[in-house]
Amino acid sequence: MPDFVPIAEAARKVGWDLSNFHKLKNKGLVCRSVENGKLKKWEVDIECGKYQELLAASNKENTVQFEGADPSSEIKNPCPVDWDEWRSIVSRGEWKFKPLGRRCQHDYKKLVSKFYEEYGDINKANLRKALSVWEAKETEDRDFYSSKYNIYTACINVAKYLVYKKLQPESLLIELSHLRPKKTVRDFRRPVHTLDTVRGALDVVKTGVTEKKQERYNPKRKALNEALIKLALTTGMRRSEIANLKLSDIDFKTGKIKVLGKGRKIRPIKMSKSTLKAVKAYLPYRSNPNALYLFQSEKGKQLTPEQFYKRLYRLGITCDIPKFNPHSMRRSYVRAAAQIYKIPLPVIRDSLGHTTLTMTNIYAQTKEEDVYNAMSQFEFE
Repeated sequence: MPDFVPIAEAARKVGWDLSNFHKLKNKGLVCRSVENGKLKKWEVDIECGKYQELLAASNKENTVQFEGADPSSEIKNPCPVDWDEWRSIVSRGEWKFKPLGRRCQHDYKKLVSKFYEEYGDINKANLRKALSVWEAKETEDRDFYSSKYNIYTACINVAKYLVYKKLQPESLLIELSHLRPKKTVRDFRRPVHTLDTVRGALDVVKTGVTEKKQERYNPKRKALNEALIKLALTTGMRRSEIANLKLSDIDFKTGKIKVLGKGRKIRPIKMSKSTLKAVKAYLPYRSNPNALYLFQSEKGKQLTPEQFYKRLYRLGITCDIPKFNPHSMRRSYVRAAAQIYKIPLPVIRDSLGHTTLTMTNIYAQTKEEDVYNAMSQFEFE
């Protein structure tokens, strides 16, 4: 019976490049031992599903061929990057590298490995060729800008590593910097609900009656949904901020709230009288009155952001409101505050927790007609 050795050790003797097999390599799977200095073939038996995959080494050096369930093209241009060393460098942010998280490291490795397979070494000509492919796709779908930019940043990061290891000259970084994709003007006009639309949803919450059917009246569900909708619409809080709202963060006399937002930054906001009334009306229906968090599920546990999202999403299906969710309520708050109640954008920015006005302006979704009407009022004689 043949002995078993780790895949990485056996592949090293044959000269295989297993950079693409991170999922198999990290699991520490085993393969059949080397016979006469050559690895004939090996089987992989993954626990989930008992999936088996047969691989065979071709005659070419540093080339891997797939057979059977997962066919793929030959790796004609093996990536020269030592990924373990690269990970250790970018994790600590050494030299000119910015610290990268594990998810970003995984994505960069995947993109660069695919880049080497299709285009070869990282240089100005190959990178321009790769970006031109995404340029054609971007004309059809503007969302392809992010994919194109990710390829560029991944190649730049690996190019820094090659320069750091003195495998490429420093002039490579200067050449690649001229290929930085220019950000196109994207249409950020997401669904924004009018106040009348939200009032219609609240009527369904209070009565349980729609055009299609009449649901069973549940006072606890009605109080919870009404408090969530009014709090999301009148304050613009994120779904995670509402779900993690504590009783100690609320002053029920004045309606002031201390919100713990992104970056663990605390910002003060204030509820309207109707929202404060809805929140107070929900308090008697809490299953655990001594619980730390304000909102609870029907089972008495803390309401998670996902449960909050599903509540509004299902309510939107019932009321025939497309994309009715916490983030659309946040955008609706900005639109109503800026265009109906004429609240200055810097004030809205602070209430949302934005650091700059850029994202606040995108949320406001100013139309061309609004710009023309506002500028036509500026008369000077």
